[in-house]
Amino acid sequence: MINYEANEVLVDESESSEDSDLVIRERPLLVSPTLATKLGFNEALVLQQIHVSAEEEPLSIAGHNWVHKTYPEWQQHYFPFWSEQTIYRIFKKLEQKSLIIAYKPKLHWFDQSKCYRINYERLEEFLEGDE
Repeated sequence: MINYEANEVLVDESESSEDSDLVIRERPLLVSPTLATKLGFNEALVLQQIHVSAEEEPLSIAGHNWVHKTYPEWQQHYFPFWSEQTIYRIFKKLEQKSLIIAYKPKLHWFDQSKCYRINYERLEEFLEGDE
């Protein structure tokens, strides 16, 4: 058993917590532990960000909220720690599992961007199943 003296400094009080570089000073990315366990961390993180983006900056098409961004925009705004190719692979995997639905709006002949929305019905099935 360890006994501590009453005057022992257990925390370095010379640095204010306001000055700490360890504090998150930007908006954190959140992920569901359940979803990350079933789907994989990267895919769960992207799925969560699609959900948040569809709520905050929705593009309404046929009664659903969609998110319209290019892979470079996803990288710049949310996932600077991944390459565009990694982001592409994660989105492709989510599309193949039918957890997201992609739509190419073709706003211009050169436009290669996609709109995305979560397939919530399929997500529920996925979470309840043994996939």
